[in-house]
Amino acid sequence: MHICDDYGILFGLHFIGRFAILPIIGALGLFLLFSKMNITSTIINLLAQSAFAVYLISENPNVYPWFWKRVFDNIDYFNTPYMIGVALLQCAIVFVTCITIDMLYKRLQKLIEFRHR
Repeated sequence: MHICDDYGILFGLHFIGRFAILPIIGALGLFLLFSKMNITSTIINLLAQSAFAVYLISENPNVYPWFWKRVFDNIDYFNTPYMIGVALLQCAIVFVTCITIDMLYKRLQKLIEFRHR
């Protein structure tokens, strides 16, 4: 998809695409902002430990098409007033599901390590 300005110059989605420069700069800015904070909440620390697992599970090439194309196909809500709410709900469901999978994996790993001692 390309966007043309008044002069006919084509602009790709280099600034607003999935792996574009602006989301990367925003992510780095958020990282730097939160790296300066001293957070001592056990709930936040528990969620932060599983955040990378959420990314790995939801972006896995075997899971991604099933998750985002079959289960959470939100094309029906595109350009409707419900799009933002549906997208936020879907992200929350994915986050909770992936955190649950990660916690079950960690408990299973501890159980296996305990039995091998």
